[in-house]
Amino acid sequence: MKPRSRSRRVSFVTGIDANFFLMCGMLMESLDRYFPLIPLQVMDFGLTAAQEEFFRSRDMLLPMPRGLSKGDHPFKLKSCLGAFLGEDFGVPIWIDSDVIALRDGTQEVYDLAESMAAKGQRFGVVPDQGAPGGIPPTLLSNTQVMKMPNLAAWLGGHPELVQRPYFNAGMIVLSANDPLADWRAATDAFFGDTVWEQNALNSVCHLDIDKVHVLDPRVWNIHGGMLDSITVSPQGIKCAGQDALFAHATSPGDQITWGEMDFVFAGSPYRNFVKFFRNPGLHQLQQQYMHNFLSANLAQLRELGILPQP
Repeated sequence: MKPRSRSRRVSFVTGIDANFFLMCGMLMESLDRYFPLIPLQVMDFGLTAAQEEFFRSRDMLLPMPRGLSKGDHPFKLKSCLGAFLGEDFGVPIWIDSDVIALRDGTQEVYDLAESMAAKGQRFGVVPDQGAPGGIPPTLLSNTQVMKMPNLAAWLGGHPELVQRPYFNAGMIVLSANDPLADWRAATDAFFGDTVWEQNALNSVCHLDIDKVHVLDPRVWNIHGGMLDSITVSPQGIKCAGQDALFAHATSPGDQITWGEMDFVFAGSPYRNFVKFFRNPGLHQLQQQYMHNFLSANLAQLRELGILPQP
């Protein structure tokens, strides 16, 4: 499938430390399968030297910018996205490493980038979906159920915004060559809150809401309570009747299992942090992506010492 319009160069961008290497491998495989025309770039949030070389050899590694370090919190580094990208990067789409692609949406991505550029919009995001069975949170309601004293204080100065939707930062479509300096600066002010870089992004978005393109969470970032609306069949994956595009393994409910996992692949023992969907169809997809990633890269992973020799 050739997209009708490719006037804007688009890339996916994620960021990981050493613990999320395997999650990134699953993301890579899903994007290679469904978005082969759109490259994935990886921000170094604390990779090992061997992991750095793995991504560098594929021209995927975005090195640490001057003034930042691997000791910095991943939330801070994520808000410094603009510094990692530099000038003339094109249109970046931030995608958390615990996301997987579910179908080909290449043309939809290009169309969205074009539409946002034509409207002068900076951020494409979905409303956060919160706990299963619950109402999607507002800015105010999130401060009442989560540790967010800085967001609560900020809302005290902006009472007109309290009932606005709280946005999820797991998938963010951005505009080309935006340094995102305001997101970076705001993040410092929200330090200590739960998901403080996400709170900072919400503050930036809601102060200039006309620059925000609100995306359908059933398509672009299925997470939280919305994961209960996923159906997997031979006809495809749907969420509440919509053709699903990206599923995000994050939820305050029990839709996700996570933790350090020990396993053996082709005789090589390995241990890494993983997050799995409980939904059987999505879980099977993750297992397939993990197997394909390790199989396709087994020789190099052993050569670099990421997987030990059997």
